[in-house]
Amino acid sequence: MSGSRSLLNVNGESIFRLKQAVGLLDTWETGNLKIVGFAVDENRFILFEFAHNKMTPFPAPMSIDFVATIAHEWLKTVEYPEEPDHDGHNERGWRLYKENWGRIDKFGHGSLCAIEPMWIEYGK
Repeated sequence: MSGSRSLLNVNGESIFRLKQAVGLLDTWETGNLKIVGFAVDENRFILFEFAHNKMTPFPAPMSIDFVATIAHEWLKTVEYPEEPDHDGHNERGWRLYKENWGRIDKFGHGSLCAIEPMWIEYGK
């Protein structure tokens, strides 16, 4: 749906689920996704499908499994927000999202999604 107001918001804790979430992006618009670069901004890992002056380019377009693995390893090195206090337990996880028009705020055209650290809450 070109020109649509694409929104996506997925969370999880495993690399398997992160690969599945990044895989949703492949069928979101065209089914022929090419991930050409990334940026780290405000504790977010931003992926790009088109060249952007604020991204670090990959040497070639990369696979979904490759970028999900990089993002998952990056999450092991970042600071998480304050852990929620509730009647249950928490696990370190992630949130993958797209905003209005399928882009990420200040990156606009070219940005594909953002991945950020997020606590996953489990009740009793």
